Amino acid sequence: MYLPQGMPLLVPRYESIDIGSAIKEGLYNQDDLDEYNLPPLIIYHYTSIEKAKLIIEGQKLRFSCPNDFNDPFDMYEGLIDYSGTPKQIREWANKAFADKRRSDRRRLTKLANNSALEFERFRREQYAELKLRCGVCCFSKSYLVNLMWSHYAQYHKGVCLGFNIHPIRGQDFFIREVNYAHQIKKENLYDLDHRIISHYVFTKSHIWSYEQEVRAVLIERPESSLVGFARDCLREVYFGCKTSKSDMIEILDLLEKKKYNLTTQKKMYIDESIFDIKPSDLDILNTISKKA
Repeated sequence: MYLPQGMPLLVPRYESIDIGSAIKEGLYNQDDLDEYNLPPLIIYHYTSIEKAKLIIEGQKLRFSCPNDFNDPFDMYEGLIDYSGTPKQIREWANKAFADKRRSDRRRLTKLANNSALEFERFRREQYAELKLRCGVCCFSKSYLVNLMWSHYAQYHKGVCLGFNIHPIRGQDFFIREVNYAHQIKKENLYDLDHRIISHYVFTKSHIWSYEQEVRAVLIERPESSLVGFARDCLREVYFGCKTSKSDMIEILDLLEKKKYNLTTQKKMYIDESIFDIKPSDLDILNTISKKA
């Protein structure tokens, strides 16, 4: 995707998105948008204090390679049935390589006709390469998930940042909710057509459903893995129930210094009646000195 120098990829969105304009401007095609379920306006990124400082100071989010994730079934190749008839393969090659030389299309068609297994291997390699070169940044639909605070936010000593990010900017960047499944369902590469990438990228085991994951995916991950966001994307901050007073003050000072315009600043507290946590306003800031 081409962007003018210095322009962040991640920008805020509004309550409603003009789908017609998005199609007209080439942001997405009609087939994708027909099935696109927009994620919540605010999505939440759980992280440690040190990583939060880097995010706030650098105004960047890290998009990681799925191979580095803690789920061995993330973007699992077993989700795709790569087999196809010669006719399906020819039609795909002509469409996928429409802007290529005729000789290249003929070469792929010949490959399909001569050896379906060899072409299947070619497509497998394509998706394996996609997994290697793409970048994923993970969010949640909620800031209230106890286990997310434990696993990703420094054992409740970290922070949860609420972002408002436009989910359909360009054809190589998209944000969607994860689909949780109880069984591995193979979808045929050619039957599902353009929707196969969504099935491949956004399908996870139901054992992870507590995360309520929303993931942002960049097809071409930058070398640094860091992607800039507009300042207005960061809208909310929640501190963990064990976050220290000094860490809270440091984060809030940094947010003020970098001129973020937050709508919500809260701290999580233990709900003693139900083994859970709940948010409360940061009244503590009215009673303590920043030098305390």
